[in-house]
Amino acid sequence: MYAHLIGGPVLVRSHLSGTWLGVMVAAWADGAIRLHARRLWSWEGALDGSVLAAHGPTGGRIGPLADVVLPVTAQVVEVIQSTSEALQSLAGIPPWTR
Repeated sequence: MYAHLIGGPVLVRSHLSGTWLGVMVAAWADGAIRLHARRLWSWEGALDGSVLAAHGPTGGRIGPLADVVLPVTAQVVEVIQSTSEALQSLAGIPPWTR
């Protein structure tokens, strides 16, 4: 299902785990995916996922880089092929901490 996106930048929205921006590492036939990505709790600089995938955030509450597996039970609702520009923008934002 997502084989053509493996190794490339993606934006993933999941009903149960939120929004992620990073690189897709693996995908399974059942719809589960593995990412090397950062969770976007909230962001600035984009009104929707399409703009976020194209240009990346300019700020916000964004977690540290992590390896994450989103199983089918995470209910992925959207996977958008992203750009290197979006990842560069993301890299310039320090991880959000309390």
